[in-house]
Amino acid sequence: MSGTGLVLANFRKIIFFTAGVTLVLAGILGFFLVKRMLKPIRNITQTAQDIEENNLSRRLDVWSNDELGKLAATLNQMFERLEQSFSREHQFTAMSRMSYAHRWQSHRVKPRYLCSRNGARKNTEEQ
Repeated sequence: MSGTGLVLANFRKIIFFTAGVTLVLAGILGFFLVKRMLKPIRNITQTAQDIEENNLSRRLDVWSNDELGKLAATLNQMFERLEQSFSREHQFTAMSRMSYAHRWQSHRVKPRYLCSRNGARKNTEEQ
């Protein structure tokens, strides 16, 4: 091989080696960047799963003012309204049960033979 051929062969080796190292470093850097970018999404997912398991008091951390931060703030507002709705539903259900029990007690049918016209109990010995 001539001198120029050796120089070109060495240059090719250097280019391929540099390209390989660059690709490996880009892959490692890309992995860490993607991991860092997906961390807020994992946080949103984890909190949503916790809330799904009836822990409506949990809230998302709003860490920025970008799209994910706005999404977290919007979800927090939605969770707050949902918690208030469930609270009102529980209060309404409890009041309905108490009202039903009260109506059932006050309108219970009493046997006629035990009651006089004014509602007092008759003495069974008088009969």
